[in-house]
Parts: sequence; structure tokens; C-alpha cells
Amino acid sequence: MAEKESYEELEQRILVLEKENSDFKQANLELEEYKINFRSLFNSTQDAIMIINAANGKIMAVNPAVADILGYENEDLIGEHFSILFPPVLQSTDELLPEEPQFFGGAFKQEFFRPDGMVCLLDLSASMVSWEQKTVIMATFHELPDW
Repeated sequence: MAEKESYEELEQRILVLEKENSDFKQANLELEEYKINFRSLFNSTQDAIMIINAANGKIMAVNPAVADILGYENEDLIGEHFSILFPPVLQSTDELLPEEPQFFGGAFKQEFFRPDGMVCLLDLSASMVSWEQKTVIMATFHELPDW
């Protein structure tokens, strides 16, 4: 049978647990602050940002600039396959999400399909990143200057 802990040992364990709890609370506060800062940056940039699940091509998150630039609302895009953003001629191709992405990390011009039926040419860059324990494509795009 195990020996009972002394009063001093129990007191010491309580102090350790209180310290761990305090550390946990501090880490939680820092995480909440980080989330607020991230959300602020994500939502305030003028470039459109879209997070796409690399495994299935579904849109996981978009910032408000997507609505400003393309005219889609968040709820119209979240959970949809990203191919809905391309003109119908591109939607029918199986090459939109290759097994081994080769263009990531670069920027290029891409036609996007707006909900009003118009097609617009935007500057697009994409990177593979880890997000919420998944591999995702972070696509950023913005309007081309009128030079």
C-alpha cells in the first residue's frame, strides 16, 4: 500500500498545480491575443486571402477583401470547391488541383469568375502552408494596376 503524503507534500503539490494552472491561463490569454491579432490582420488587408484545403480543394476561409474584389460573400464560398472561382471553361479541367503542385510560391495572372458572370484578371500567388493541422493552399490575389 502506498504511503500517505504528508501535509507539507500535499501543500507543495497544491503550489505546483496552482503554478501550472497559472501558466496555462497565461498561455491561453496569449493564444487569444494571437487569434485577435491574426484575425485583425487577416480581415484588414486589401489583398484577398483564401485558405483552401489542399487535400480536397474546398475553401476553408476567406477574408473580406474577397467580397470587395470578386463580389462573393464568405457564406457563398466556404465549403465550396475553389474551381467555382474560375470561368466555366476552366472548371471542367481536372488540372486545377494537381497531385504535386508545381506553381506554388510564385505569382501569376489568373482569370476569375465573378457571381455577376463577369470575368476579371487578377494577380495571384499561392503557397502551401500548415494551418489547423492540415496542409492548405494560401492564395492571395489583388487587382492589377491600370497602367
